[in-house]
Amino acid sequence: MSDTFSMDDAKQMLKEILASTTDLQKRMVAQEDKLATMSNEVASLKVDQGRLHVAVNKVQSSQLNNAAKNDRPVGTTANEPQNEGSSQAGGMASALLNAASHKLRFPKR
Repeated sequence: MSDTFSMDDAKQMLKEILASTTDLQKRMVAQEDKLATMSNEVASLKVDQGRLHVAVNKVQSSQLNNAAKNDRPVGTTANEPQNEGSSQAGGMASALLNAASHKLRFPKR
């Protein structure tokens, strides 16, 4: 019982190897396409996040400026009564304290 290796066997093996590498190449191209699509989506999300960050900072800055002009704490409206003991210096102090923390910050995971 000797195993003989004929030329036809070698050709068949080479055909199988070629088919397998062609299939792998097709899979790799498909994965590269998916990766490029995901990369574009991530870039788009980063742009949207940047725009949102700018918008939120503008709104927060506007709120701080309005509160400082009206001499009232941030988050209160003109209809809400102020504390009897609040003075101009106290209102400015609270506006300065709030101004230091007005930037948008996301919690660290």
